[in-house]
Amino acid sequence: MLGGNLGFTAIVPFGGPDIDATLCAPRVGRSASVSDRVFIVGDPVLGATLGWHAGNFHWTVNGTVNVPVGDYSRATTLLYRRIGA
Repeated sequence: MLGGNLGFTAIVPFGGPDIDATLCAPRVGRSASVSDRVFIVGDPVLGATLGWHAGNFHWTVNGTVNVPVGDYSRATTLLYRRIGA
């Protein structure tokens, strides 16, 4: 395309935390445990690259688009705004 090489990318982040916690009180002879597992899918990122080559010189034009369709938490967004992240 336009005398160069065309490439595409797609990134789909997924996963989640796996948390296990145990509280022990050996003097009382009691213990308690809790676990939580969450699977989430993040926002996909799509991209395209167009590159040209001439000897030892290489040029590229890149573009990426973040598609906001992943899991969303208003509480997390508000927290990030407060701490400036």
